[in-house]
Amino acid sequence: MAKMGTSRTCGKFFAVLLLITAGTGNAVAQSTNCAECWNGVTQWHGTWNLTLTGSSLNNSSQGTFDISNGVYSTTGSGSVSSSFPGCCTCSGSGPLDSSSAVEIIINPTNCTYTLNLSDRIKYAATFPPPVGTIQTIEACSGEGAVPIGTIPQAALPYFPLPDYGDSLVESGSYSVTAPAVGCYAGASATLTISWNIEPMVDTGPPKFTHIPVGGFLGCNPDDVDLPDISKVLDDTDGTAPSGQVSISADEVDVTNDCTVTMSFTLTATDECTDKEATALVVYSFTQDTDPPMVAGVPAGGDLGCNPTNPPVDASILVLLTVTDNCGVASTNVSHADMTNGCTVTRTFTITAGDDCGNVSSPATAIFTWTQDTTRPTITGVPAGTSLGCNPDNLPTDASVKALVQANDNCGVATKTVSHVDSTDGCTVTRTFTITVADNCGNVSLPSTVVYTWTADTAPPGFLLLPPGGYLGTNPPCLPDDGAIAAQSQATDNCGVSTVTASHADSGDTNLFTRTFTITATDFCGNSHSAIVLYTWSGTAGGAASAPILGIQELGNNFLLFWPTNADCFCLITRTGLTSGIWTAVTNTPAVSGNRFMVTNNAAGPLRLYRLAK
Repeated sequence: MAKMGTSRTCGKFFAVLLLITAGTGNAVAQSTNCAECWNGVTQWHGTWNLTLTGSSLNNSSQGTFDISNGVYSTTGSGSVSSSFPGCCTCSGSGPLDSSSAVEIIINPTNCTYTLNLSDRIKYAATFPPPVGTIQTIEACSGEGAVPIGTIPQAALPYFPLPDYGDSLVESGSYSVTAPAVGCYAGASATLTISWNIEPMVDTGPPKFTHIPVGGFLGCNPDDVDLPDISKVLDDTDGTAPSGQVSISADEVDVTNDCTVTMSFTLTATDECTDKEATALVVYSFTQDTDPPMVAGVPAGGDLGCNPTNPPVDASILVLLTVTDNCGVASTNVSHADMTNGCTVTRTFTITAGDDCGNVSSPATAIFTWTQDTTRPTITGVPAGTSLGCNPDNLPTDASVKALVQANDNCGVATKTVSHVDSTDGCTVTRTFTITVADNCGNVSLPSTVVYTWTADTAPPGFLLLPPGGYLGTNPPCLPDDGAIAAQSQATDNCGVSTVTASHADSGDTNLFTRTFTITATDFCGNSHSAIVLYTWSGTAGGAASAPILGIQELGNNFLLFWPTNADCFCLITRTGLTSGIWTAVTNTPAVSGNRFMVTNNAAGPLRLYRLAK
């Protein structure tokens, strides 16, 4: 029997007692930890639907409930309709009364459960014409909360619990007996009920709250420092939504060359859902006592002069091939430089180490080079000079080189002499360019030596000669060498140095002959001569007295003058003080009193003037 509610009469506290006669069912445990798992559920959410029908009864209810840590709340609605002949009629419908309650009872021994339900609504009581005593009529009047389909404890059978976390779903019809109460004689009834109750639990997987970090144990660790399953489990914690968790571990060791890997697979199991979470903890260490081997060390050598990119640690490093049975951790290249004069020596020291601190024997590579950026200095060269005319032995590159002197901080390697010739008229200029280079290709500033000479083998030619001829009888003035030379004009490809004249007289009073030999000579001594003859009759002629040539400054001009009785003389000029060709002044003299006068400009080069016959 299960008591579903209490009442006194069909009045204010009308009660219906229901007796469940269905079987108790067979309990089947669904979990190895039923008590620990299901008893740990503190929150539920469910719905129900029931009807209670029988003689004079037609009740129903449906609703929703929530339970949290033993505190319940219900919402829903129901109806009640009961007619008791000779007594009263109770009827009502609407929302459930706040006194309604629900309870889930779990039997952890066999992992079953049952349900207690008290569903109540407000009702109104009416009654027909009086039957019985007035006291009975008054007892049936009024209104109150009436049970609809209350299921008292132990009224329903125990049902097997499903797998942890699954919903509790049941439905069925059960025969009940409503005993006589007050003016109700009692009768049999049928209770039809269904529910779907969801445990509010987390069915997710368990979680690890702490696991060992694992990692690299270094090189050649002692056995006492190695992990094992016991040490790993001692350092592992976990949790599960149900609160029931167990942790196990498996170990797999793998050796790959020098690396030993110890892998621990941790498994956390939720004892209520059998869901698992796994984690992998990996330790590794290196077993290695052999040093690396270094190959590809360069042979070194002489790099010449001022190498643009002398070897450095990085460039040596890329040439190396380093092997190790367990892998190379680092290859170290360092160098030291030593300078002796112009020679630099760079010595590289090469070592390689592995992760376990094993280091190879050092290897060396030595490079040398000459460090020299200073130019050589030329300290002595020929002076150069003018070689005159048509020299027989001209200076050459070889003859000049033999006279060159130079020095350098690292030694002179080569002397280079070259020349170019240029000709300006008859003047040849030979310019030697001299440089000196050292063994590093540094070249001195160039030095020059200049020789000049005149290349001229062609004799001069005459442009103008005195006409010569017959001078008549007893001429007052006879031409002399100076006058003839002054009246002669010569030309030369390289310039005329001198024009001279000499004469020889012959004949008698019938006819005298003066033969002038006029010679033009250039600067290289090449000469050419011409003959001019003058003749006259009478006496051999006398020597005219030499007139005096005067000069007077006239502002920017100057005045030359001489006596008019010197009609045998002409005015001649030249620019050189001690050399040059005398030429006739072409200005026509003016006559003033007893003087010839010629006016010339004072500007221009210095000139010499004289009178010549």
